[in-house]
Amino acid sequence: MSIRSLLRHVGIGIADDQKIMVGDRVVDEGVPVRAVPTEAQQAERLKYISDRYTYHPPTEEQITKYGSLRTKVKELAFLIEEVCPDSEEKAAAFASLDLTLMNANASIARHT
Repeated sequence: MSIRSLLRHVGIGIADDQKIMVGDRVVDEGVPVRAVPTEAQQAERLKYISDRYTYHPPTEEQITKYGSLRTKVKELAFLIEEVCPDSEEKAAAFASLDLTLMNANASIARHT
C-alpha cells in the first residue's frame, strides 16, 4: 500500500500532485509504509517477547499433557520407521515430528 493510498484509507484527503512531508523531507512514494508503534504497542510487544522467551515451570497437568503427546508422537515415529524406506522424505518426516512435538509443548507451556 502506498503512503498516498494509506492516507486516503484513513480519511485524510490528499491531492495527487500534493507532496507528502514527514518532518522536513518529502516522502518517496516508492518506499513501503512502515508503521511506527505507539509507546503502548511497543510496551505490549516487549511484554509478549519477554513472556514468550521466559521459562515456564510445568505444572502437574502440563507434565501429563507432555507425556501424552510424547507417547503419541513416539507411536507415529515407530510406524514411520516400520513402513517407510530410508530416504530424505523419511528423515524429513522425523524432523517434522520433532518440530510438531516442540510446538505442541510450547503451546501447552505458554497457554495453559
